[in-house]
Amino acid sequence: MTELKPCPFCGGNSEVHVTEAEYWYVICLECGTISGIYSSEDEAMKAWNRRVSE
Repeated sequence: MTELKPCPFCGGNSEVHVTEAEYWYVICLECGTISGIYSSEDEAMKAWNRRVSE
């Protein structure tokens, strides 16, 4: 399983959640930032972990 990177805004811990309708998202446990909604856990995690190259 892929490990989630820290929140891109506050550096806090995050975790994956699933809705009753089987949609997946990631939420920061520190500041409450929420990712988009995705159709799989893998998609949600990949989107959360994506960072703009410097």
